[in-house]
Amino acid sequence: MQWYSMKMVTINCRPAASKITARMGSGKTKDISDAILKVLDYYAVFAYPPLESELYRFLGVKTTRERFTKTLHKMRRLQLIAASQKEENRYCHFGSKKIFEHFYERKLLSQAKLDRSRTFFQLIRRFPVIRYAAISGSLSMLNGHPEDDVDVFLVTARGRMWSGRLVSLLSALALGKKRPRGVKHAPDALCLNLYFDARNLTIPRDKQNEYIGHELLQLRPVFDLDGIGQALLQSNSWIYTLFPNAAQPHNSKEHSPDNIKNDGGKVSPVLVHHEVARPGDARRTRFSFTGIGDFVERLARALQLPRIQRHTTRERITDTQLWFFPDDFQDKLSERIVLRHLS
Repeated sequence: MQWYSMKMVTINCRPAASKITARMGSGKTKDISDAILKVLDYYAVFAYPPLESELYRFLGVKTTRERFTKTLHKMRRLQLIAASQKEENRYCHFGSKKIFEHFYERKLLSQAKLDRSRTFFQLIRRFPVIRYAAISGSLSMLNGHPEDDVDVFLVTARGRMWSGRLVSLLSALALGKKRPRGVKHAPDALCLNLYFDARNLTIPRDKQNEYIGHELLQLRPVFDLDGIGQALLQSNSWIYTLFPNAAQPHNSKEHSPDNIKNDGGKVSPVLVHHEVARPGDARRTRFSFTGIGDFVERLARALQLPRIQRHTTRERITDTQLWFFPDDFQDKLSERIVLRHLS
């Protein structure tokens, strides 16, 4: 029951540092090649071959797309990295080519999982207290496993976080899709693990790290009624310190909701459509600012908060954000990357 759900594996196929230096030389090109390998190190932990656009977006050094592409092609010629033979420009360490085959299997599985969750999003889209919904974790990258649930991130109208959580939980329960408490593996269940009130979209300072930065930029929006997706990035400008190229335009078509397809190859009518506000949406949200709405919000909080507190471990509960997860995934991720270099 966590935002952090991408499976970690160990694949130790990174070329030795001496080999990289000998082949890439020194200077700017060497810095870029090192940065590329670090991105591949990160994604290798999840057995995920990133797209070329993702490699560029998550580089730790600022560079032009032209210089990046030139370095990438050189690394490929020198057999430091490998590229997928399919239509997509995906990459991995040269000795990890099996990752491609495994990923394309998981991609088909993930598309089917997302398609099966569409009824839930159609339902919660009808409640004016919920303004933004996105898929996070492994399924946001189409990298899910058979036992994976569906991680959901929701942003509610201002001052309506508890109401939004209540209607989303009831919707999941009504559909028989809510993940039971304490169950480790619940395939296709909905893990409603992160709620933000639109008043506060800023990630807490102690969570502003590489992993959360990746998750933020990798969110797969389902609907966005108030331009919250853009506001979310603007409220978290710290990600551009970690990933300076992410602020530059990139080919979003490679990783966008419009690219999710279901088993039959047809575009899924809900998950692929990144909805924006339509005429009438503003009128529908007025209830959220009435006295009745305030009463419902207080009641929803009174019903839910005591139950949450009885089971609290490392959850974060504030007036504007609810984080439900038991582990610090950034620490585990850092340890796993270090172990890959030592093994």
